[in-house]
Amino acid sequence: MGADLVGWIVKGPKQLRVLKKHQQQIVRQLLQIVTWWRSLGDDAELEYAPRVNECPVKFSPALLADEDEFLRLMGWLTDAAPENAADHSQRQGIASALERLLDWPPSCRTTHWVEDPDDASQIIVFAGEMTWGDTPETPGYKQLCFLALTGVGALVGIKLMEPCVALNLTD
Repeated sequence: MGADLVGWIVKGPKQLRVLKKHQQQIVRQLLQIVTWWRSLGDDAELEYAPRVNECPVKFSPALLADEDEFLRLMGWLTDAAPENAADHSQRQGIASALERLLDWPPSCRTTHWVEDPDDASQIIVFAGEMTWGDTPETPGYKQLCFLALTGVGALVGIKLMEPCVALNLTD
């Protein structure tokens, strides 16, 4: 048993152009998720699975399969949209957090990208790290995970290639 290289591989445009209408649509969708999450009450972490179909935004099946990632995403979203703030402040909070997540391509030590050999206008991005079974904690991994699992990436032209365990590095 050994460490695995775990990460996300996505493909997207070299230059990410997020139109104002896309950003507004994304913020609106994320706020709908936050509103649904908060409607579950104090037991949201225990109650979300059977009530996920009540959410107006459909989640990626990969996100629903990974409870830790789902709960991490819900925590990030609810932190970005203060509960007692006015709707405008919640939108601003999510919009500013989203702006950081749409910094493209992600730039951190554990992220790498190459030009797509079949299409020079596209890049292929990998973000991940060696792990002994834990979810990687690197900024690039979290960014690609968020973009892939929430559907935000698809709205701006980023396509999930595959969540992957690349190889076992030790025996």
